[in-house]
Formats: sequence, structure tokens, C-alpha cells
Amino acid sequence: MEELKELHKGGVCGLQISEKDLTIALGRASLAIQRLNLALVYFEKAINSIIAAKGARTSDLVPLYTEVAQIEQLRRNHHQAIQYLQQAYSICVSLFTEVSPQTAEASALLAKAYAMSGEAQHIDVAEIYFIKSISAYQTTLGPENCETLMTIGEFYKWLIHNGEKEEAHRLLKASLKSRIISYGNYSEKVAETFYNMGRICFAKGDFRQAIQLLRKCLMIQILLYGSEHSKSRDTKNILTLVQRASNSSSRWKREGRRDSKCKVTEA
Repeated sequence: MEELKELHKGGVCGLQISEKDLTIALGRASLAIQRLNLALVYFEKAINSIIAAKGARTSDLVPLYTEVAQIEQLRRNHHQAIQYLQQAYSICVSLFTEVSPQTAEASALLAKAYAMSGEAQHIDVAEIYFIKSISAYQTTLGPENCETLMTIGEFYKWLIHNGEKEEAHRLLKASLKSRIISYGNYSEKVAETFYNMGRICFAKGDFRQAIQLLRKCLMIQILLYGSEHSKSRDTKNILTLVQRASNSSSRWKREGRRDSKCKVTEA
């Protein structure tokens, strides 16, 4: 700080760097090398400095609350992380309204924080914030925006983790058109969507739909990577499993119908 002040006095450096900026930089550097307690000290110092200068409702606090929440998550203090993110969310709502990209981002972070806690009472709250985030992103940035699609992807993974396969499939199906518009018909993201939808259909026992989706995925993967790429081979293996399961299911149904006819004839 002293060197920068001297440079500024001499007119050599026109860039204004405050003690707060250096404190935040030290906090981020400490976080980068996993010195979590030290990072927390620096960030808390910076937060107190900003509140003293600008008040408790300034947007300058949002990234700091987000970073402190990250530290608390790494320390497995999920409740403290949620509290910091609630403060960030509250500031975004008051400054930018509920339907804004800033609030959408804060909602997504809150949703993931509630999901990370692993507590049963947080399941419904996590879903609410995921939906709020996606809705705000779709309204302000559009359904094809990468932030919108990334949040949908996070929500999909969370739904699968909680066993909500039907809702996950519905979400992916609804976002498929946007992914095609955003990334193109023959893109990795679209292939990934077909793959995930196919896996869900396989798990539900809808073999016919699973085969169709996985074939579409495989076609795109072969165009992108070639037939011997690990992703292509993985999809081929899953597709083979689904086809075998489908054949076994069809054979079982045919045998069941034949047995029923035999019993009727005997009677």
C-alpha cells in the first residue's frame, strides 16, 4: 500500500487501489491455496470495511458473501453458508428485483447450498430456488442462454440424485429445443441430453424410447469423436444392454401370452 501511494503521488500510477482491494485479493489468494481460516479473516475484514463505507445493502457485498459461503461449504458449515447466501440473495432482490440475472445467480447458489446440506428439510427449499433461478434466467436472458441451460443441468442432476426421474426427464425434454438452438443439432451438449434422457427411460423400463434416444446420442458422438472414442463406446455398451433387456422383455411377454392361450385351450 505504501509503495502504491508513493507511485500515485508521483503521477506514475493512475490506478486507484485501496486497502480493501488488497484485503480481498489476499482472501482470494488464501482461498486458492486452501488456507480457509485465513481467507475467512480477510473476507470478513473486507465485508466490515464495505459496510462501514457504503452500508449493508450495497452490491459490493454480494461477491464477498458468495466467496465466504464457498469457504463455509469447504469447512462443511452448511448452515453458515446458507446464511451468507441468503444475505446475498436479499441484496439482489432489493437492488435488482426478483426477476434479474443477478437474483437468478443468487437463487442458483442458494439452491445448490441447500442441496449440499443433505438435510431432508432442505429438499423442498432447494427445488424452490432452482425453479426461481431458471425462471428468472429464462425471463431475462432467454431459454437458450448458457446460464439458463447450466442451471437446468444442475437441477437435473439434483432431481436424479433424489430419485425424481419423471421430473428430470420432463425438464430435459423441455430444454432440448433450447439446447439445439444454442449449441447446434450435432453438439456435445445435445448428445449429452439424449444420453441422459435415454438413461432415464432405461431406468423406467421404457426400452423403446431409450433405444431411440441412445441411437441419436451415438450418431452425434460418432460424428464428433469417431466410433472408437470412450464416450461413443460407453453409449454403445448402454445401448446393447437396453436392446438385450428389450428383447428379454418381449420374449417374456410372448411366452406369457402363449401360456395363457394354452390354459384357455386346456380348459
